[in-house]
Amino acid sequence: MRAGPDFSRAFHVPFQKVYRNYLNLMNIRKITLLLPVMLGASLFLTGCETTGDPRQGGLFGWSETKAQGRIQEREDTLNAVNSDTDYQRRRSRRLEDTADERQDELNTYR
Repeated sequence: MRAGPDFSRAFHVPFQKVYRNYLNLMNIRKITLLLPVMLGASLFLTGCETTGDPRQGGLFGWSETKAQGRIQEREDTLNAVNSDTDYQRRRSRRLEDTADERQDELNTYR
């Protein structure tokens, strides 16, 4: 047996506390180092230009609001084209009617 007091348990408990505090300090340092990185990444991702086209925007660059605007823009264009098509059909009918009337006039003089 050894002579003198047994200090193994007395030094063991404080060492565990010191080690636990060291680990907590390391976690705090990791967090403080990761925080600017995470902030920078979030600013980078949100700072990117978003698009309403899901084929171009990818996972983070796509905006539903812009997509709705893009859909509305396309519907407005479609409505304008349909309106112009209707106008051109009416105009074509009027021209055909005019051509028929003139043909009838020519036939009466022959």
